[in-house]
Amino acid sequence: MMSKKIIPDHNAFEQPDWLDGMTDSNPHIRSQSFEGFMNAWQKPIYFYMRRLLMNHQDADDASQEVIIQVFKSIDSFQKKSTFSTWLITIAYRKAMDAMRKRKTHAWTSLDATNQAALSHLNEDALFDADEAERRLHSAIANLPPRQRQVFILRYFDELSFREIAAISGKTEGALKASFHHAVKKVRATVVLPR
Repeated sequence: MMSKKIIPDHNAFEQPDWLDGMTDSNPHIRSQSFEGFMNAWQKPIYFYMRRLLMNHQDADDASQEVIIQVFKSIDSFQKKSTFSTWLITIAYRKAMDAMRKRKTHAWTSLDATNQAALSHLNEDALFDADEAERRLHSAIANLPPRQRQVFILRYFDELSFREIAAISGKTEGALKASFHHAVKKVRATVVLPR
């Protein structure tokens, strides 16, 4: 079963203990800190990508790109936001890049693409869920990318619209509208708890 939240439970205003070590000049400390990052974030990043990209290979590739980007860019993290917000922003951009890349290489219709994504869910051994969860993920798979992104961050990760705006660069009003439309579409397929 997929993890529900991308953000591990923590105080929203605290940075992780291992963060400072990722930029330390001592290679041993950097290595231990990177291991701390991987232990905390490798699975949540993968499952976040998996929800958005709907198949293992694309999610795995995009997750690796996020990890590489974090490793390359950690020196530029200025701690003006939480590490999790910075990381999810990177993940969001990598997921959108993967979706754009997939769209430019695809010659199939949107319906065929959605059917392929649903087929992956039904056949994938890593996706083990009951019928209600399967219908929910099926409905999410049919959402346009921006609505899917907002829905996942709001519904599963319980982020505020302000936090999602910081990640996506979109206005809170636009995000609320996207979420509202996404909820209506999902509710047409699956009954969600209020």
